[in-house]
Amino acid sequence: MRIKKFNQHINEAYDPNDEKYSKLRSLGLTDEPDVQERIEGLQDEWSDDQEIMRLTQALKRRTGDLVDKWFPTDDPNDSTAEEHLDDYFDMLGELSADELGMLEYLVIQKLNG
Repeated sequence: MRIKKFNQHINEAYDPNDEKYSKLRSLGLTDEPDVQERIEGLQDEWSDDQEIMRLTQALKRRTGDLVDKWFPTDDPNDSTAEEHLDDYFDMLGELSADELGMLEYLVIQKLNG
């Protein structure tokens, strides 16, 4: 079994919000994280945050309820709802990232399953 160097242990445990790592970094004992490490740290913390997950699921459910309300595709008395929902989805597909808001993103997520 190969033992890791002290610096490897420090670098693997990097947390930019922890004051002790900024002190270690100022002493040259740890490296700055690269962009991929920062992205992965953000993604890991985001996906592990129970409050974010709870709120995201609630937002998705509520958005789905509103889409179903305004585009009642299961209602036999509304013959245009499905066609209009398809039209809306097509319009959303034409939006750029700058034009895409939270509502539009969530509608796309609902329609993509």
